[in-house]
Amino acid sequence: MAEFVKIKRMTAQEYVDTYPETTQPMELIDGELIVSPAPVPVHQSTVVTLTLVIGNFLKSYPLGELQVSPSDLHLDEHNVVQPDLYFVAKTNTNCRIGEHGYWQGAPDLCIEIVSPSSTRRDRLTKFNLYQKHGVREYWLVESQGRYIEVYILEDGKFQRQGAYDETQSFTSLVLPDLTVNVAQIFPPEAPESASESESESN
Repeated sequence: MAEFVKIKRMTAQEYVDTYPETTQPMELIDGELIVSPAPVPVHQSTVVTLTLVIGNFLKSYPLGELQVSPSDLHLDEHNVVQPDLYFVAKTNTNCRIGEHGYWQGAPDLCIEIVSPSSTRRDRLTKFNLYQKHGVREYWLVESQGRYIEVYILEDGKFQRQGAYDETQSFTSLVLPDLTVNVAQIFPPEAPESASESESESN
């Protein structure tokens, strides 16, 4: 009979002690260390644009603080995540900078740029984790499909506000004066190469 070895889960404290101030994309989810490769350019371009859009909005409407990955967010003893972006309102009494200098508790808004390798984690694991801890709004940004899916927390459950493509815009619950024009969020699509065009014409 095969012998199964139970792997000890890492705590948030052990995570901080082992990887202090690292810039490596990594998260602790249910005590398991998840190390990710560096993001691809389209992912980073989308993050930069969203940072500019929300950051410029907050200059005019200083409602709180915007954080951009890699920025550790401690949700509980076994979950330390790095949302691509997250926003903490000044009125949020549940999310504060803890004694180790990291944000602790549920922010008002989490945004994840979905990639093929992160689809399950973003759409299932983190979806449930953010919902459980009371994140008020969750954006799933599909850089390949070029649309943004928005979920709002109602009675402890995420409800789908809508999925918005490049012909649409939407407003945020937690940033009520911000209108997001989806077409402006994604980088221009790369033109077909000459070799690709020639092969299609033959």
